[in-house]
Amino acid sequence: MLAGGQAVGEAAEEPGEQVALGNPEHEGGPLPQRMWRVWTAMSSPRVTPATAVGACGAGRPQGMVLMSQIVGPPLQPGPPPSPPAAARKAWYRRPALIIPLALVVTAAVAAAVFLALRPSTITASGTVIDRLTGQPVISAALRADGTSARTNAHGAFRMPGLARGAKLSVQARYYATTQVRATTKPMKVRLAPIPVHVTVTSAITGMPLAAMLTPPHNARVQAHPDGTATLYRIGPGETVIVTAAGYLPKHAAVGADHTVKAALAPTQPTMGAQLRKWDRTRHYQAIIDWMLRPATGYTFMGTSPQAWARDNKQLAGDVQTAYIGGGYTADGPTATIQIAWPGARWDAAGIAAFLPGARVHPVTLAGQQAWLGGPDSHHVFTAVWSYGPALVSVTGTNDQHQVDAVMTGIIKAMTGTGQGT
Repeated sequence: MLAGGQAVGEAAEEPGEQVALGNPEHEGGPLPQRMWRVWTAMSSPRVTPATAVGACGAGRPQGMVLMSQIVGPPLQPGPPPSPPAAARKAWYRRPALIIPLALVVTAAVAAAVFLALRPSTITASGTVIDRLTGQPVISAALRADGTSARTNAHGAFRMPGLARGAKLSVQARYYATTQVRATTKPMKVRLAPIPVHVTVTSAITGMPLAAMLTPPHNARVQAHPDGTATLYRIGPGETVIVTAAGYLPKHAAVGADHTVKAALAPTQPTMGAQLRKWDRTRHYQAIIDWMLRPATGYTFMGTSPQAWARDNKQLAGDVQTAYIGGGYTADGPTATIQIAWPGARWDAAGIAAFLPGARVHPVTLAGQQAWLGGPDSHHVFTAVWSYGPALVSVTGTNDQHQVDAVMTGIIKAMTGTGQGT
């Protein structure tokens, strides 16, 4: 509306009448001065839009008044827009940050309370078992932080007053020592048994034997065909009983290196069979090596097969016996070995009766009965002893004790325990 109630665009009363210009009043007061004010009054319906446009110049038609002007000073930049209310709050008062911050603070307080209230020491408990068998390990020793304990008959233990995570050392006889960390949860400690490696051979042939092993604390163990076996729960200084068919039992001790090496001595039948086998195949050196082992310095004195056959007939005088030869030592004693054919046995007493010299009498050497004769006219002493198919004669000059010592060594080597039949 214009001043006086005339509306914008309303025709004037009379053609050519001009509308008074001024500062029109807006309802409720004058318009702001910074606004553009444009009023157009059409005084005649004959005015066209083209005429109206041309009215912007000096020759505008009568009946139309066009006013366009800026009232007041030029527009100035206004103040920046105010930020949202949420953005004007401090960062610690914003809802998106308050909840996570509260959770972090709560967690920190809870952790501090937990650390402050938990006990400074713990009680470790559990069982100690064999890693291979799963059986409880009795009397295992546990040590940590100056505290010690032992497992009971069920392998169980309980150790109070330990620092959390303390290093617990566990050891037991026959087992490798291990270390674990102490916890509040029930513990299961597995100990690895220390193996003892066993090798069994024949003392007469050196070949492996599949022997039976009887440890002091466990069931018997059968050795493999190569003569080897592994034992557990047995340690250095303890003995294992080793047995094999055709051989004398032996108590073999476990060495400091956790090994057992047992060479079993043959029984008399086994030895006799082996000696006859060597004799048939003329492995005379094997016979000498076996029977004269303790008499160091001995050398085989066998000759050609022809000489052997001649000496056998001349010395033995019996086709059922075989003269093998002998040996010698640097200080003089000579050993002669004869092997009887299968089915024949030696009569040592009868043979001793034919020894030269006086005072032929029985003697006991290494638990075996032997016969001693001499000295003869040449001051020669002779000892005779038979064992299975073997007949051994030891001859020495001037020294009976030396002859007895050589024969004793041979008897011990052949009988193993010094006892024979």
